[in-house]
Amino acid sequence: MISLDMLWLVQVLLVLVGHVYSLWVAQRTSVRLFGSSKLPLRSQVPMLLGMIAFSVFSLWLLKQPMEMRTSAM
Repeated sequence: MISLDMLWLVQVLLVLVGHVYSLWVAQRTSVRLFGSSKLPLRSQVPMLLGMIAFSVFSLWLLKQPMEMRTSAM
């Protein structure tokens, strides 16, 4: 129905959309908690680094070959 390359592209798109949406939610939440000073931006740095690491790991994991393997036994 769908090629593995197309499936990978759809998965990458979904990971990136989820990443951008989570950044938007984190920004709105921090502005609501801290007001509109520079503190909301600084409070998001650890979250941003964690989300980038998670996205990179997710994309790496999605790129791994998933063909069925048989045992040599």
